[in-house]
Amino acid sequence: MLARRDRHVALALAGALATAAGCTLSVTGTLPVAEPPPPAEAGVPDASLPSPGDAAEAPDAPPSTGAAVVLAAVGGVDAPTGYAQQTHLVYAVNAQRWWLFTFDDAAPDAIRTRSSVDFVTWQAGPEIPLPHPHGKHGGFLSVAYADVGAVDVVHVAAEFYLGTVDQRHYHARVTLSGAALAYGAFELVSRVGDALMPAAPIGPVALVTPAGGVVDGTGYSPYFGNPATTANMNAYSASTTELGTSWTPGFGPREDVGSVPFTVHTRAFAALGGSDVLAVWESADGEPKPTNLRWARRTNGVWGGGVTALPASATLFGANDWSLARLGDADVHVVRRAGDDYVHRRYDGAAFVDGQVLSKAPASD
Repeated sequence: MLARRDRHVALALAGALATAAGCTLSVTGTLPVAEPPPPAEAGVPDASLPSPGDAAEAPDAPPSTGAAVVLAAVGGVDAPTGYAQQTHLVYAVNAQRWWLFTFDDAAPDAIRTRSSVDFVTWQAGPEIPLPHPHGKHGGFLSVAYADVGAVDVVHVAAEFYLGTVDQRHYHARVTLSGAALAYGAFELVSRVGDALMPAAPIGPVALVTPAGGVVDGTGYSPYFGNPATTANMNAYSASTTELGTSWTPGFGPREDVGSVPFTVHTRAFAALGGSDVLAVWESADGEPKPTNLRWARRTNGVWGGGVTALPASATLFGANDWSLARLGDADVHVVRRAGDDYVHRRYDGAAFVDGQVLSKAPASD
């Protein structure tokens, strides 16, 4: 019975990877085709599958013919919804409203927002000023949503490649209320000056834990304090707890999670209960394609397992050809493309174990 749900999660992730566009000039969503649900197995409740960064259960979208819905036109911004492991779209439980956070070619100094109560009609929301012009790529931005004390809270991780000697990671907090929002100023969390840093984004992420901890993941950080060793898997934790009604900016010292031979372009977080966090990132053992993913768990503030690979054969794949979905503290799913196959693994609270066998991946360039 559990296997059935695992397979649904794995197929959903694989389908998202197969249909994800690398570059688009608009942000689109697809309303599902109205059809009866599959027969339920005895003792297995049907549940909607959350996106990697979405902490809220959203209502069903209205029935449709499966037509695409344009959420926003963003001009020449590459990958406006970011990498497969990042979050730009959240559902605010208390406001009962979808919110999109994205870059727009016409607003180089801001994050543009749009919201909708039905996922069909979208309206422009307030702009959030950026400390520097964005890089015209959605991979420089990710958000994390949490319902904290009946307050809709969004934490924003944003990065800026300002040249070969200046790369910066920033954080900001947003609260949502109906069709309005309030935001705080962006705070500089980390900064490096690595001449070898790629100009393309290296996938910042954010997370709000059930205990109210705020955690950012970045590669714009000196691993073990060495300014020449960057683009690894680092984390920064906020110094104060997110209370919903308030949060005080400020982050603690650098957390060295895992080092790699080359550049970590993509990473993801999952909450594991309390303040515990699961981190997954591409192994970066080759450029431009790695052979696997690595993971670590933070328990009581201490990271462990940073050199642990997911159980799988070493098969080259695109650094963005994987994603993660959390169903529970001991039920986190990862799917990656590996050659002509999809590989599914499940975290059971202690380690990653073999998942479902999936159908062949579609042909790619």
